[in-house]
Amino acid sequence: MAWVEDGLEQDMWRHLTRVVAITTHGSSRLVNLVTGGVGRRIVRRGLPKMMAPDGRGRFIGLYSMDTIGDEKRKTFLVSLPRTLHQALG
Repeated sequence: MAWVEDGLEQDMWRHLTRVVAITTHGSSRLVNLVTGGVGRRIVRRGLPKMMAPDGRGRFIGLYSMDTIGDEKRKTFLVSLPRTLHQALG
């Protein structure tokens, strides 16, 4: 969790109500789930415990980045503004 701690001091988390993590994975969603989905778990379960009482974490991932085509990558990028608006709304 060092990558999280570098971003904010520990006591600053308690003021946040929303955190959104956007990432890509070379492996499939299934492989990520089988290996524990650590990043998703941290964002969805761990961070909200450090945040304000109504804090929520949203994890947005593009899986199989190494094998999907350009069209799926483009669709993911185009959908991000709407997805972020919903996540932060």
